[in-house]
Order: sequence, then C-alpha cells, then structure tokens
Amino acid sequence: WPKAPSAPEGREGPQAPRRDTTGGKGARTQQWLLLAVNKFDADRKRMSVLVREPDELGGRILLLMKGADNKMLDVCSHSTLYHVAAIQDHLVRFAKEGLRTLVLGYRFVPEAEFKSWFVKFDKASKAVEGRSEALKNAALDVEKDILLAGATAIEDRLQDEVPETIASLAPAGVKLWILTGDKRETAENIGLSARVLRPEMDIQVLRDGTPDQVHAQIKALYDTIVS
Repeated sequence: WPKAPSAPEGREGPQAPRRDTTGGKGARTQQWLLLAVNKFDADRKRMSVLVREPDELGGRILLLMKGADNKMLDVCSHSTLYHVAAIQDHLVRFAKEGLRTLVLGYRFVPEAEFKSWFVKFDKASKAVEGRSEALKNAALDVEKDILLAGATAIEDRLQDEVPETIASLAPAGVKLWILTGDKRETAENIGLSARVLRPEMDIQVLRDGTPDQVHAQIKALYDTIVS
C-alpha cells in the first residue's frame, strides 16, 4: 500500500492498511478471508471486495475498491478531499497520454456495521426477482467514506498496423467511429494514434446535458459548418 499523504496542519491524514513487510528468508504467507464481492455494474462503475485481515494484524474488516475516477471521488471521505485535486491533475495528464485510469480506495468497516450490511447483501444475492438492483443498493450502502489510496494508469496498445489500415480506408469514403467509455482526453489520444482523427481536423465536443441541450449543441455546430 502507498504511504498515506501528509494532511494539512491540524488535520489527521488517512492511515493506510497495514501489511507484512517481512522479506527474504523470514518471508511468510498471510491468509486474508474474502467475505463479499460487490461486482462491477454500469451505474456504479466500480467494484469492491470485503476481506478480513489476519488475526495477527487485528482481524479487522477492510473494504477495497477500484473504479472510474468520477464514481470513486463521489464516495470518498471528507478527510481525503484535500488531495483530490492532485489526483485529478494526474488523471487528466494520464488521459491525455492515452492511458486508461482507475482510482483505488479503501476503508475499515466496523464489525457491527458489516454484520448488519451482510444480512442485506446475503438477502440480495439470493433474490429471485430484482436481484441486480438489490445487489447494487447493497453495494451503495457500504461503498462510502472511502479513503483514497491512489490511481493507476495502463497503456492499452493498438494492435499492429491498425493506424495504417485505418488510414487506407479513409480515402475510400469509409466512415469510421470510435465508441468508448474512456475519458474524452483518452478517446481523443487514441483517435489520433489510430488515425481516425488527424491533427488538421477541427474537433468539436458535445458536452453532457439533457436531450434538448445536446440537440441544441448539434444544431449550433451544424449551423456553424453550413454557414
């Protein structure tokens, strides 16, 4: 686990989960008990697991979570808000480099809270009707007050000759689209590296909004192009 960042004066920073740092000949195996898994879904855009640490570490229950930056930052603890801006700066830089990002977080879950929550989770996992919604609601109940551990950035390289193949299709009048759930900066970078986008293009961006707002944006862009 990364070292918890220093907090501003007068505020206590988050404490990272302890781990066994014994190495070399003294290395030993630890057994962590998996208690529950909150699987990824398209609404939450994150997943989490609950585990119990070994007795020699205290036997506490730990929630470990990873997911999309906006969904992770929505549930982070106020005690970590002071370094959210720094993480966001890194995420934007990673995205501009075409890297796919994830934010990591954790929190210790009190025993009483876990027991109460697990009743709801177990009931949801056995539900015959509305199971997906029940599991999502159970996950939302426990995925809160998260302490940020950091962010990861992974390069997803294009396959060989993808840019050359796409470049040869464009002169034939083939219309090419990229559909992705990545951040806009990542999508633009991949579009350029794959040659779906070219530096000389005038790239227009439609911002999020209601259907009427998006329609108005499209109309404004169309009027600009044909005028």
